[in-house]
Amino acid sequence: MQEQVDNRIEQDLELEGNPFTLPEVTDEEAIKLGNYYLSGEYLIRNERNSTRKKTKGVRRACLPRSSRKRNIRKNGEDANKL
Repeated sequence: MQEQVDNRIEQDLELEGNPFTLPEVTDEEAIKLGNYYLSGEYLIRNERNSTRKKTKGVRRACLPRSSRKRNIRKNGEDANKL
């Protein structure tokens, strides 16, 4: 714990003592970040992530029902009751 505090104090001193000071961003980094957002790459990436999450959720939701139907069919009961 003390080591973390010492590291934080050291970082604050490097940032001129202000804990709210952010590191400087170079022009190249700013241009790269701006181009990333202007090109819409973040939208594509977020769309892929949300599609994956939705697909995974749908698969999880469907698996229990299909496995229950399978078990019912094996036992010879009516699968339409579900």
